[in-house]
Amino acid sequence: MKGSSKASRSWLGMIGVAAACTAVCVSPALALVQPAAPAVEATSTLPDGKEIHARYIKAIGGEEAIKGVTSKRNKGVFEIPAQGLKGTIESFQAHGAMYSAMEMMGMKFESGLSGETAWQRNPMTGPTLMEGAERDQLLKECDLQSEVSLDKYYSAVNTIGKAEVEGVECYKVEFTPLNGPKQVRFYEAGSGLLVKMEGEQESQGNVYNVSTMLLDYREIAGIKVPFKMTSSMVGMSSSMTYESIELNTDIPREKFEIPDDVRKLVEKKKTEGAGESGEK
Repeated sequence: MKGSSKASRSWLGMIGVAAACTAVCVSPALALVQPAAPAVEATSTLPDGKEIHARYIKAIGGEEAIKGVTSKRNKGVFEIPAQGLKGTIESFQAHGAMYSAMEMMGMKFESGLSGETAWQRNPMTGPTLMEGAERDQLLKECDLQSEVSLDKYYSAVNTIGKAEVEGVECYKVEFTPLNGPKQVRFYEAGSGLLVKMEGEQESQGNVYNVSTMLLDYREIAGIKVPFKMTSSMVGMSSSMTYESIELNTDIPREKFEIPDDVRKLVEKKKTEGAGESGEK
């Protein structure tokens, strides 16, 4: 039974991370990272990290095209093959807000951001508020122009070496966020595209090591986006395959309304905060 319980926690944890990540597609910050593959060249001979990232921005469509994105809607399928699990994913971003929902095995996993309130809701834990690094990550992901606003989120972007990813030479670039752990991204030396990320992802108080591949880039509204992402976490692999990605589509504000049970948590937090201030 212990082994079964551990496996259950593993795939439930993976579902939790997937639910927290469904908003990401144009912004490639799908997973937070720590160094993995060894560098194969001294950094003094390598291009500057920001130059490599700028080349990536140009490769996917350019800064002006990204700045022109005002909304995003993704719809696809999430799978954990080892567990025989498959579910649907849909996410929305607009007006500085986000809502995502994943359904699997008759269960619904939701997450959202409205104003300063970030939240999650699932059958195991019910509604919870996202705080700390988890909330900071979601706030960045909800900024559709985050990839062309590096100084807003990172204190340093440095090239730390080269590495092969699936036999392709890549530049390895380390991002140091203003909040949270460092990030490492792998950009193809030839195409300039971002193809891999490795590191840590926080979900509901747990921290997971995640390695993510970005695959099947297609052009949507003048911007190339990955239609498939495969991840490895806690010894298991998962995949997200998008059936459709829509940019600059109309999304009503009602889609991002905070659910009543989450709103109650927000009010409770405010009341508790006011009480603590009064005691002082």
